[in-house]
Amino acid sequence: MAYARAQATAQNQPIDYVCADYLHDPLPQGFDLITLIYFDLCPLSPSQRATLLQRMRAMLNPGGRIVLDVLGPGALTQRREGCVMESRLMNGFWAPGDYVGIQQTFVYAEERVTLDRYVIVEPEQRWEVFNWLYYFIPASLTRELADAGFVVEEMMGGLNGDPLSDHGAEIGVIARCA
Repeated sequence: MAYARAQATAQNQPIDYVCADYLHDPLPQGFDLITLIYFDLCPLSPSQRATLLQRMRAMLNPGGRIVLDVLGPGALTQRREGCVMESRLMNGFWAPGDYVGIQQTFVYAEERVTLDRYVIVEPEQRWEVFNWLYYFIPASLTRELADAGFVVEEMMGGLNGDPLSDHGAEIGVIARCA
């Protein structure tokens, strides 16, 4: 956050950065637009997604909009079950020193969910991370947004404006407070 603040100051931009847990901490209000990018909705459980969308709606002015992207059905069809074990899995992502990492991937196609289970074994400790991802289809995304009080204005094949496809890996959406 220090880097972002320094850049804003250097460019004379009056940006107020807030570091918060968007599911639990108090959040500012009075916005016309909120973005949620890098598929940040996808690792959340259904109840967490509902909470976040309702909290985002509460942050918006009347008629305010959200812009977000999610993983689409094409991303799910690209996932494969399997197991990988290697020294410093993911090029040292998990720890600064030596470790062995195990990644086991599970695909639950009917539920449109995947799980990547990581086991990290360091010389003095062992720990696990469970990374669940939900893959949307346009109907499920529209329904969740409507349940939170949003109306979809535009849906596309990602935030780059590609056309929406039944088999696309990404879905981008612009939704307005109902």
